[in-house]
Amino acid sequence: MGKWRGRAVRAMAGRRDDKFVEAFADVLGGGRLRLLDIGAAEQIQPRWRRVSRCLDYIGVEPDARSRMELLADRQGTATYSILETALNDGRSSHIYLNLCRKATVSSSLSPSTQWLQRFPDPDRFDIVETVEIHAACLDSLSVPNVDFMKLDVQGGELPILRGGTEVLSNCIGVEVEVEFAPIYQDQPLFGEVCEYLTGCGLPFLDFVSINRWGRQRFDGYGQAVFGDALFMRTPEDFIASGPTGEQRARYVAVCVLYGRFDLVEKLGELYGPTLIDERSALAVGRLQRRFEGARKLTSIGQRVLAHRIGPDVGLHLFY
Repeated sequence: MGKWRGRAVRAMAGRRDDKFVEAFADVLGGGRLRLLDIGAAEQIQPRWRRVSRCLDYIGVEPDARSRMELLADRQGTATYSILETALNDGRSSHIYLNLCRKATVSSSLSPSTQWLQRFPDPDRFDIVETVEIHAACLDSLSVPNVDFMKLDVQGGELPILRGGTEVLSNCIGVEVEVEFAPIYQDQPLFGEVCEYLTGCGLPFLDFVSINRWGRQRFDGYGQAVFGDALFMRTPEDFIASGPTGEQRARYVAVCVLYGRFDLVEKLGELYGPTLIDERSALAVGRLQRRFEGARKLTSIGQRVLAHRIGPDVGLHLFY
């Protein structure tokens, strides 16, 4: 009986996902989002993979160990390409990439070995080889009309952003892995990244996740070490730029994907009822009701846990 129940649950979850993707496609009005994924080693994030059929996906991954896996799987995207060029601020034509024992922590920066020794499994940061590879600034890649950019390059995010002012000027938003502690030597921390992107018209909105390291184990508690930060163009600035109907639909779609329905509502107040077409608006309404229902359940669960464990449990739950 348990096996059949499990299959039924998975089937229901699949149907819910199908309905989500159908509604999301309606929000876009048949259009697509162009996602630039810099540091694509771990493949498309689950949030974006869920709507992969609506994506023109461009991944950037200089580590050949990870790139071979990426090239073998298009992950259901409308279009898919992987660029092997390393990125920097454009002041040099090459970088030295430190290949670590664990491929996904490889970086152009050197690990902070002494600091990492405070936490479990520091050996994954051991450098097994250093290779010199060609590098270019983001703007030189001539990747047009990027709607959203995700960066996860182990401490090298800020130089890449500085070399991509033209690309950033067209972006609706950026999700950046940011550090609060020096995992790598001389790496820019969250405050510097936040200041730069705010100056580019992409102010900090929220943390999508925060990763904490304990001294004995990785169990979600301990010191806040790094996280994923969401930066987005404000509705006020976006409307002031005079966006087309397709651009408005893409902005709304990004907001929906990140559950930022307050921004959609503000956009509607500023622009009026013709913000998006009727079919798209109905799809947004369906997805908003679904999101708010899930958020209520999360809130109830959080209150129950807080009653049993203590009020601090809220610091470790994210909507």
